[in-house]
Amino acid sequence: MATVINPDTGRVQASFAAVAKHYGVAVRACPPRRGNRKGAVEKANHVAAQRFWRNLPET
Repeated sequence: MATVINPDTGRVQASFAAVAKHYGVAVRACPPRRGNRKGAVEKANHVAAQRFWRNLPET
């Protein structure tokens, strides 16, 4: 996760912030050592990805 969020400051890395801005998403990190929260975040990512792929036109 250090490639996304600076462990010292807790702020999003500039390189990743540009990617998030391009895709129009917000970055919300899980608190460290919270396994049950991680699952909730991954499920939200899964739902978002499924909605994205369903809305793409067929080529």
